[in-house]
Amino acid sequence: MLKLRKRFIAPKISYIPASNAPLSADVGIIEGEEFFYLFDVGADEVVAEFLNVLPKPKKLILSHFHPDHIGNIGRIVFAECYVGANTKNYLKNYLCFSETEPKETEELLQEQGVRIVDMPVTISDGVEINIFPLPSSHAKGSLAVTADGAYTFLGDATYCTGKKGKAVYNAQLLKEQIDLLKTLSSDYVLLSHAEPYMKERKQVIRQLEDIYGSRKKGEPYIEAE
Repeated sequence: MLKLRKRFIAPKISYIPASNAPLSADVGIIEGEEFFYLFDVGADEVVAEFLNVLPKPKKLILSHFHPDHIGNIGRIVFAECYVGANTKNYLKNYLCFSETEPKETEELLQEQGVRIVDMPVTISDGVEINIFPLPSSHAKGSLAVTADGAYTFLGDATYCTGKKGKAVYNAQLLKEQIDLLKTLSSDYVLLSHAEPYMKERKQVIRQLEDIYGSRKKGEPYIEAE
């Protein structure tokens, strides 16, 4: 197995960097007393092997449904998995439930420990973890997670989406996202596929405010530069 190394942000908080070949998102790793909490699981099989040998049971938090963030879920042994309602609809493609009826799929996902997050969830396990829905132009039903009030994992939530061949932000969702980010206590946010991975929260808010400030009156979408 190719040797991977975690990059530490704080003593109990680390991550595995994203890759392009294969396309695989950053994986956040929060070490609690009883569990490891993984924010996204990537899509590279080597990453899945690394995560499976972490020396504690795993609980997963999936930021959104894109394959580079959730592709490994069928390869990882986990105790629970927290997802947004929209992401739930894609899990059957990775957990081999695609031929079951919708009701049966729902029951099977529950049996596998899949939990739908539609309001904030707080977990105390030697580290304080807050999981919450985050409005996002990039992907419907995105989740974010804050560890010990200091670091917030955002995945791809601050990025734009494509519409009619253009890169755009949904103006309403962008405003809601900015307002929510302003309520956080964390000094830093972690953005997948970004260099550097960790950025100051206030800096990211300023960048999003600049984008929102470029909107044209009456237009529901803002073109990304």
